[in-house]
Amino acid sequence: MKKVLLTFFCALTALFATAQTQKNYTESMVVTVDGTAAEPTQCNVTVVDNGNNTIDFILRDFAFEVAGQQLNVGDVCIQNVTAVQEEDGLTSFSANAAYTVPADKLPAEFQPMAPLFQNLPLILQGKMNDEKLYATLDITIDNPYLKQSISVQVGNNKFPPANGRIYTEPLVVTVNDV
Repeated sequence: MKKVLLTFFCALTALFATAQTQKNYTESMVVTVDGTAAEPTQCNVTVVDNGNNTIDFILRDFAFEVAGQQLNVGDVCIQNVTAVQEEDGLTSFSANAAYTVPADKLPAEFQPMAPLFQNLPLILQGKMNDEKLYATLDITIDNPYLKQSISVQVGNNKFPPANGRIYTEPLVVTVNDV
């Protein structure tokens, strides 16, 4: 009986040791299509720490306007994104991936062109800490029928200093003994 309990305990410990953790962020988002930026909106991002220096980045309910039509893409999930803990306390991440817009998310008039929205090059870069996330996604649609550059900025690149300390001291500047 002791061996069974010990085996069960070891299996349970291993399960929790490799369990994924996730963090949800709410940030502002600006979508720029061919150089024209839309008004900022709020977005939700989930980051899943896979525990092996990779994360899964999920932009929830992504939507933007393309060719005058609203495109409600839904969740954009980029898996196994390389993540590195930096000296300043932030975690930086980046990935080059291919993304396919789900055919059921395309407006009716775009349905015949669904294959043109497959395997779109996507570049993800960003950084985060426990409270804040900043990321950029660049998606390129480049085919004979449609050429568009879509840039997405999530959050802003203003993080507090590493240890959260800001020192304010008087400054005296002397020029020519004055």
